[in-house]
Amino acid sequence: MNVLIVDDEEEIREILTFTLETEISADFVYAESGQEAIKKIGELDNLDLIICDYNMPNGNGGTVYQYLLDNNITLPYVLCSSSKKEEFDVFNDEGPFLFEIIKPYVYEGVSEMLKKYEQFRENENINKSPVSKNETGYSTISLELLQLFPQIPSDIFVKISDMKMVKVINAGGHITAEEVEKYKKKKIKRLLIKKNEAKLYLDVLFKRIDDLLENEDSIDEDKVLDIHSVIMDTVRTLGLSPQIIRATEKSVEFAVNLFEKNKSFEDISKHIFGNKRNYLTKHSIALAYISTGILTKLPWDSPETRNKLVMASFLHDASIKEQDFNETEVDEDDPDALLTFKSHPSETVSVLKQFDALSPDVDTIILEHHERPDGSGFPKQLSADQIKPLSSIFIFAHDIVDIIFHLEKDGKKPAKDIVIDSLDKDLYDTKNFKKSYEVLSKIKFFKEDE
Repeated sequence: MNVLIVDDEEEIREILTFTLETEISADFVYAESGQEAIKKIGELDNLDLIICDYNMPNGNGGTVYQYLLDNNITLPYVLCSSSKKEEFDVFNDEGPFLFEIIKPYVYEGVSEMLKKYEQFRENENINKSPVSKNETGYSTISLELLQLFPQIPSDIFVKISDMKMVKVINAGGHITAEEVEKYKKKKIKRLLIKKNEAKLYLDVLFKRIDDLLENEDSIDEDKVLDIHSVIMDTVRTLGLSPQIIRATEKSVEFAVNLFEKNKSFEDISKHIFGNKRNYLTKHSIALAYISTGILTKLPWDSPETRNKLVMASFLHDASIKEQDFNETEVDEDDPDALLTFKSHPSETVSVLKQFDALSPDVDTIILEHHERPDGSGFPKQLSADQIKPLSSIFIFAHDIVDIIFHLEKDGKKPAKDIVIDSLDKDLYDTKNFKKSYEVLSKIKFFKEDE
C-alpha cells in the first residue's frame, strides 16, 4: 500500500506515519503543501490513499481535493484536520472523499479510516495493494519523534537483517542529538519499538498534536469554538469506555447542535467549553457521560431523558464565573467562595430562564443537584423522597465524578472497583438513589472495565 501524507507540520507527518505503521505495512510519500501534493499525485501512478491536512501554505487541502475532482482522479482522499469537512464547500461535491480524521484524535481516526478503505476496495473491486497488517511485531519510529521523549518508555532496536534486531537504547533512556547525527550518517532515519508497546508513545504524541493545535489557536483568536473536539478530547483523557461513549453520543450531538445553532448560547458555550484543561469544562463533560451511563440501566431511560441529563451536566455550573473554580475544594472560611458555591444552583437556573429551548426538567435537575439523600444538601434541604428521579441520578453521578477527579489529583488511575469502594453505600440505600447504586455492577465506566 502506498500512502501520500500531506501536512505542513513535519511532526504531524511523522506521527501519522507512526500511527499507521502500528496497524499496517505501507510505503509513505510526503508533501508539506497542497501544490507539492498535486505535483506528487501527477508524478506517481501507484498511490492508493491520500491523507491531507486542510490549512497549509501554498495550496490547502481543498485545492488538492479540487484537483482530484477536475482530473477525474479516484484516489481515496482522507481529510486530517482540526476543522470538519462541513466547513468547506469543496467537499460537498461527489468525489473520492473517503473519511475525515479530526485532530488530535488521530489514533481513533486511523483505525476507522482503515475500515473505510477496506470497504472502498471491496465496493470498487480493487485487486491491487491490499491492506497488509503489520505482523512483524515491530513498529518504526523516526529519530525526530524519539527526541520528543525526555525518557523513552520502552527498549529501542535497530534492524540488522530480516531475522535480527539489536537493542540500542534501554527503556528510560534518552536519545541525544549526537546519537541522532550518528544514525543519520549511517543512513538510518528510523528505529524500531515492539508493536505492543506503541500505546506508550501514542498518548505523548497525540498530546504533542494538541499542543501544536493550541499554538495555532492562539494565533487565530477568532477561530470558531469546536465544542465537539473539546468534548471528545476530554473523554479520551478520562479513559471512558466505548459503552459509555456510545450511550451518550447522540445526546451530546443534540446538545452541541443546540448550542451551535442558537446564537444566544454563544457566551455560555465559550464559558463552559472554552478551555478543555479547566476544571469546569472537564467536570461538566465527565458528568454528562457518567450520569447517562447510569441512566441506561434504569427504568427511566429514553432518548429524551438522556438529552436532559446531558444538557443539565453541561449547564449546571453556568453561573460560576471562574472556570478553575473547584467546588470540592471550597474554603468554608472564605465567605465569597462559600456564597458562590451555595447560590450557584439557583443563579444558574435564573440565567437559563432566558432560553426557551430548554426543558423545565433541566432546570429542576440543576436546582436540585446539591441536595443530598439525607436532607443535608442545599438550597432546600430536600430528602430522598422529595428529590426527582433524574435529579437523584445526577446527584449520584456527581459524587462519582468528584471521586474520579480526587483520584486523578492523587495520581491514581480511576477504576470502577475503586469508585464503588469510595462511595458511602448507606447514604444511597434509599428511594431512587438505591436504584442507581444497585446498577453500578452492570456499568462499564472505563476502558479497563471492558
